[in-house]
Amino acid sequence: MANSEKTFKSYDQHQTLLFPTNLSSMIDQYHPVRFVSDIIDNLDLSLLITDYSSNGASAYHPKMMLKVWIYAYLNNIYSTRKLETFLKENIHGMWLSGMQTPDHNTLSRFRSGKLKPHIKKVFFKIVKFLIDQDQLDLTVAYTDGTKIESVANKYTFVWAKKVKNAQINISKALEKIWDYAEELSTDEFKNKRPDSLVPISGDHMLDLLTDIEEELKDKEVSKEIQRKITYAKTTQAPKIDQYKKQEEILDGRNSYSKTDHDATFMKMKDDPMKNGQLKPSYNTQVSTENEYAINYSIHQTAGDSTTFKEHHDEIKEELGKHTEIAVADSGYGSEENYNYLEKNDIENLVKYAGLHSELRTRKKEAFKFTPNSFYINEELNFAVCPMGQKMEFIGIKEQKSTTGFKQEIHRYAARNCKNCPLQPRCFKSKYKDKNKVLSINLKVIRYRKKAKENLTSKEGEELRKRRCAEVEQFFGQMKGNKKFKRFLMKGIDKVSIELGLLFISMNIQKYVRKKLAEAKSALFYESEALIYSNYGCVA
Repeated sequence: MANSEKTFKSYDQHQTLLFPTNLSSMIDQYHPVRFVSDIIDNLDLSLLITDYSSNGASAYHPKMMLKVWIYAYLNNIYSTRKLETFLKENIHGMWLSGMQTPDHNTLSRFRSGKLKPHIKKVFFKIVKFLIDQDQLDLTVAYTDGTKIESVANKYTFVWAKKVKNAQINISKALEKIWDYAEELSTDEFKNKRPDSLVPISGDHMLDLLTDIEEELKDKEVSKEIQRKITYAKTTQAPKIDQYKKQEEILDGRNSYSKTDHDATFMKMKDDPMKNGQLKPSYNTQVSTENEYAINYSIHQTAGDSTTFKEHHDEIKEELGKHTEIAVADSGYGSEENYNYLEKNDIENLVKYAGLHSELRTRKKEAFKFTPNSFYINEELNFAVCPMGQKMEFIGIKEQKSTTGFKQEIHRYAARNCKNCPLQPRCFKSKYKDKNKVLSINLKVIRYRKKAKENLTSKEGEELRKRRCAEVEQFFGQMKGNKKFKRFLMKGIDKVSIELGLLFISMNIQKYVRKKLAEAKSALFYESEALIYSNYGCVA
């Protein structure tokens, strides 16, 4: 046996073939790359084609470019250079691109340029394809949000509060200089004082300082004021235009990044240093159904509540109708959102803050005073406190939310709380004779009552549990399996492209897996039926 001849399979790297190899024959019938190709082939991409010019050299076909980018995101390839290499070395990339090899610059220009105005339309075309395939029926929308970090550096912050304070300090410094000049000047100069000493530009401030210097020309001026004038001309005046520009970029936000103006500094769940450091990020909202993304949107505010209406309006605009049911966590449980759901006839399964504590079945804690502790009689317009004292209606206070939504706060006042044993726990006041004034939003109470009924019903409990397996697992797939935790491009329009390609690829990947599961199941039952028939049995 030791002397027997060893045998190996034939190995020849330089073997010539009579016919060239067909790449398609080397790819499995149910490989995801075939699904990507077939799905995109059946989409109407005329919106992409119209952006190309008829002049100049021929361009790579947008259908091919879209296919390779979607398949790249499906394989966790987000870099243009890595995709360039992938198309040259990977057999699936070669087949999908038709052996064409666009370089990384061409791939980048297509993603950040050609796709920029159309990515959302392409995404919704995929969603409509899934509806046609009976994968979606727009019955339920499970909505949630997550923060995704910008590519910008975490130390490139600009704070709105700091900008505002700097502008106030400049105005105060200018006012102090002007007041000093008035003390040494004539009445003529005093009459020249402008209505406002808030400089509108750097040039405006320099003009004001020039007037002051002219007035103080031949007078003895303190060294402190001389230093203030010099500092205002050399340092403060040039920064006024900078602060004005920063205010425009902020546009009501509390911060932005110097290297990505659209990114806002937000607190992230991933905090390795455990110091609560804010990072430049985008608030990404996603709605799912049957584990597919049916919409996504990107926002520059950290809170989820203010994004809800805009996000669901887009579903109606692009897909023709609202979903029948909306399921979301307590971050969306505001009066404005409940009002929106009621107006659009969407069943409300949106939680609110405090729901879980109300549903808790464990031993009750010590009694806590909340607006729900008071009985409200809306017909006769009075309230009753837990001690049984009647509280008179004293008026309605209107207030606006950050989005401009008007809220009505009903106010009820107690007559005498002086000797009440629960007074120290009911409210705190340094005045012993002060009586309790209850401020309560009755609409919110009604909305929450309806939401609680829906959420605690049998169907509501199932949908609440289902939310964890829907949008929560979608984020898990995105950040865990897809390794997508940080954007590569800057600007809200460009990060929308990244998310669009990612969610299209995830939807197609989910579709492929479900189709493969169906095919395996059908094959199993066919083979089982064949076995039974061979033995003369009935399956």
